[in-house]
Amino acid sequence: MKKILYSLLTLAAALTVASCQKEPVNSADPAYGGKPVNVAFNVDLGTATKAVTASVFDDGSKVDKLYVAAFSEDGSLISTSKVGSNAVAISGGKANVTLTLAKGGNYDIVFFAMKDGRYTVNFADSKVATFSYTSGATYKANDPENDAFYKKITVTNAAASAEATSVVLKRPFAQVNVLSSNKPDGQTTFTSRMTFKQVPDGYDLFGEKVSATLKDLAFTDNAMAAATSPKTEYPNWIGM
Repeated sequence: MKKILYSLLTLAAALTVASCQKEPVNSADPAYGGKPVNVAFNVDLGTATKAVTASVFDDGSKVDKLYVAAFSEDGSLISTSKVGSNAVAISGGKANVTLTLAKGGNYDIVFFAMKDGRYTVNFADSKVATFSYTSGATYKANDPENDAFYKKITVTNAAASAEATSVVLKRPFAQVNVLSSNKPDGQTTFTSRMTFKQVPDGYDLFGEKVSATLKDLAFTDNAMAAATSPKTEYPNWIGM
């Protein structure tokens, strides 16, 4: 009887020790391992990222879809990322986003905002976070819907947000402006097209570098909206 009682007490002690041990953190999926915590972000396209002049072409107002991809230290895309059909709306250049992460985990987080459907985006394990021009799609010149913004940040030792982290995005693109010193009498609008030779067709949002694949990119005819040229000696803005 004593042996049985001793064995039961030993088993109870072992269970007590096991229950007191810290739960392992599986930062790839907050549903397992470390306790889930909500981490909040205030996302802003930011005035500092605007192009050469404040106009319809650089106010970011056409951007309406925001992707937020969180990667664990082993490169796994966490299940609560705001990608695919879970991407969120961004309006007026701002969005509030909350991610559920594993408490104590370390993450790299990529934010990408664009006009819905404008580019082909890809987020996957092994820290894949890319966007590219959609094959066969038509892109117009002078079109603010071609705009896009991104940012990569690191979250260390994830904990519930006492205050949301501010994230200001920036453009992955350069803006090419075509200006003229004169125009035909009475002409107030222009239609233009552009072709760029052998430029990168995509961008690695995680590695923050352009694609090695080069191709010609043709931007088709489109009217140039009324805008004030940033150069007084070239007052006529005829292409963007």
